[in-house]
Amino acid sequence: MGFKFTQLCSKILQENVRKAYGHHVRVFSTNCGEFEARTGRQGHKQVVKLNDQTYYCGKFQEMRISCSHVIAICQSKVIDYGQYVSDYYKLERALKCYELMFHAHGDEAYWLESNGDPLVPDSTRKRQKGRPMSSRRMSEMDWMLKGKLGKRSTIYCSICLEP
Repeated sequence: MGFKFTQLCSKILQENVRKAYGHHVRVFSTNCGEFEARTGRQGHKQVVKLNDQTYYCGKFQEMRISCSHVIAICQSKVIDYGQYVSDYYKLERALKCYELMFHAHGDEAYWLESNGDPLVPDSTRKRQKGRPMSSRRMSEMDWMLKGKLGKRSTIYCSICLEP
C-alpha cells in the first residue's frame, strides 16, 4: 500500500483526524447529505453538506481538504473522507506535474557549446554584509522623533498638537 496524498495534505489530514475525535455528529438529511458537527469543548455548531461539498465555515471549500468536521461525519457514517480531498493533493497528480519537464543530460563532455555570452552575475548588485539600511524617508506619519530613533514617542493630535 503506497501513499495516496502529498506529504503536506497527509499532515493536515492527520491533524484533522485527531481533532475529529472530539466532535459530535447529528444527521439532518441523509438524502441531501446535510449534517451538523459540534466541537467537544466549545460546542461550536458547523453545518456540512457533503453532497454539495460545502461547509458554513469555509475551510472545506477554501483548502479542498477534508476538515475535522467532515472527517467526523465521514467516520460516523463509515464513508472514506479521502474522496472529499481535491485531486490536486493526490500524489499521482503531483507526480504528473514533473513527468515531462526533466530529462537526463548525460556527461558534460557531450554537451553542445553555447553560442551566446556566458551568464555572469553583476558584481555591483551584490549585497553587502549585515542588515541593509532603510531607504524610506521619514514623514509626519511616523510616530518616532528624530532624536529618539527606535523608541516610541507620545502620540499628538494633528489638529491641536496636544498629547
